[in-house]
Amino acid sequence: STSTTTTTTSSSSSSSGAAANTIAATGLDSHRAFVVKYATGPGEDVALSYHFDNAEVTLNVCLGRDFVGGALYFGPMKGASVARLMEEGEEEGEEHTYKHSVGRGVLHRGQQMHGALPITRGERCNLIVWMRSSFVRNRLCPMCGRPPSLLPAKIGRGDGFTTVEQPGAHSGMEQSSCMEQPGAHSGMEQSSCMEQPGAHS
Repeated sequence: STSTTTTTTSSSSSSSGAAANTIAATGLDSHRAFVVKYATGPGEDVALSYHFDNAEVTLNVCLGRDFVGGALYFGPMKGASVARLMEEGEEEGEEHTYKHSVGRGVLHRGQQMHGALPITRGERCNLIVWMRSSFVRNRLCPMCGRPPSLLPAKIGRGDGFTTVEQPGAHSGMEQSSCMEQPGAHSGMEQSSCMEQPGAHS
């Protein structure tokens, strides 16, 4: 069967527009893919709180099963100021929703605030792909907003960061000291800052 992807956007300032242009110009060179499940049974997750992703771009595809509810809701970009939202004509806390449909996906900026409303019946599984740009994150960690301090990756492939020691040398497999959980990253390096709890779901 064929799948369809929808793109969602929020209000954008000149800085977020510049970031989007940088990603488009330099490309996405690593990713992390995983499946999430929401179900109404005992001990199951039914929703996901408001958060942003450890990604420059996120693809979220509904794999299915039978479910009711569980729409995504989107707010502004992480760190958007109330003054900027008012300037751009968006109310503080204004949200946009996206209703999941089996075989369809939504593509959004990783730093756009979002969450999943509770499912009220059944089970929903989604494929999540975090796409990353080492060009962007080598300059500013997407989790803490500071220039990353990179360390050699001990587990996996880091967090989407890369280094080149000499011109023409291969990219190093490093990580920033912004450790989330051992083994929880997939990229070429990891950042050293302390991340926000729940910011990676």
